[in-house]
Amino acid sequence: MVQAEVRVQARSSTLWGYNPLDGWYLGLGATLQDLGVKNNAFDLMTKYGFSSQKTRYLLRYTHHVGNWCLSAQHWQMVTFAGVYAEGTESGLPSYPLWELETGASAWARYRWGEHHLVELSLSTVDFAPAVYGGSLPFVAGRSDGATLKWVASYPGFYSALSWHRDFPGGGDYDYQRSLGRVIKVFPEGHNRFFTLYASAGAISGRYPLQQAFFLGDSRLNLDEHFWDKLAGAVNNLGLGKEVPLVGDYLRGYPDGFLRGDRMYLLTVEQSTQLWPPAGRFHPFPVAAEVLSFLDLGNAWYEGQGSGEPKVAAGLGFRLHLNPKQTFPPLPQGEEAPGFPPETKQQPIITIQADRPAEPPVEPLPPDEAEQPDPLAAELPNLGFLLSADLARGLSPGGVWRLGLSLGISTRF
Repeated sequence: MVQAEVRVQARSSTLWGYNPLDGWYLGLGATLQDLGVKNNAFDLMTKYGFSSQKTRYLLRYTHHVGNWCLSAQHWQMVTFAGVYAEGTESGLPSYPLWELETGASAWARYRWGEHHLVELSLSTVDFAPAVYGGSLPFVAGRSDGATLKWVASYPGFYSALSWHRDFPGGGDYDYQRSLGRVIKVFPEGHNRFFTLYASAGAISGRYPLQQAFFLGDSRLNLDEHFWDKLAGAVNNLGLGKEVPLVGDYLRGYPDGFLRGDRMYLLTVEQSTQLWPPAGRFHPFPVAAEVLSFLDLGNAWYEGQGSGEPKVAAGLGFRLHLNPKQTFPPLPQGEEAPGFPPETKQQPIITIQADRPAEPPVEPLPPDEAEQPDPLAAELPNLGFLLSADLARGLSPGGVWRLGLSLGISTRF
């Protein structure tokens, strides 16, 4: 008898936080990879609310085959939907919206090359406002639909298109929703950058108010809703909620104070890189910069407004981070002094069992060899972004706002 190894990759984390429906909650998040079948992952998330005495859960299975990634999930969770102002006039109150969702979804994603992916998903979701103190007509209902997404990402460029169709057969709604985004970075010398962000969207048909376009300064602002947003961000971790991009905010205005079935947003930024010095590599994948910006955008209902842009301007500080790359990215085939060679992560858990000796196994052909980690980032040149901006809305309804945000960086 010999010792044969069955390798299972596993990781777990403790979850805790607060939402107004469950009160303080405590939970567990766990992931098991390559359990029985290679290139698969099982995710489990549970949360127990001490006030509600309810257990919330999310179960997800993911399988990676070549350039394909297939996934299915089922969940019942409390989710944070955002903070919404009561109207467009200055001084009106705003209120956070928390929802209770029960749903299931399945999606297939195909990635070609290093820079493109397309995804098709099917979902059915029952949703209801759980905690909301305002007067906007948010509703409960069921949504059954399909979503098609396309993403392209290169260093200094990002574009994404999404189209959702909700079907009236089993659900309560019948609508189409489209949204497009483009980000382009234009280098100006060794340490200066001009960046353009543009997004636009439209929705038509019979849809819940939650699916309308809301525009405003929804960052983590230092105001009365700071703790609501912080608790919401922690609560939504791991739930598959979309990560915001720079340019998703109309800074210097109340949260969600503009709304409608049409939306556009344009942001221009002029930035100066402080670190690393121009032309220098360093062992930390971080870039720091200061910037000035101008935001223009509006959201309105077709036939009820002209779409005249609201304008905001301000100054900010930003950190770009990407744990997989240097900054600036190294030319292909080169190495920077002081960088350790890349090593492959070893399994966290090794299970040993007594088995009869087996004959040697021939190496797999390239198309059947081990595939990439199914939990790895789909587009490797995307990084993280930490921002702190001071903005002033220059149109009616504008205010001074200092806000923090975490998003996706296209600089790498």
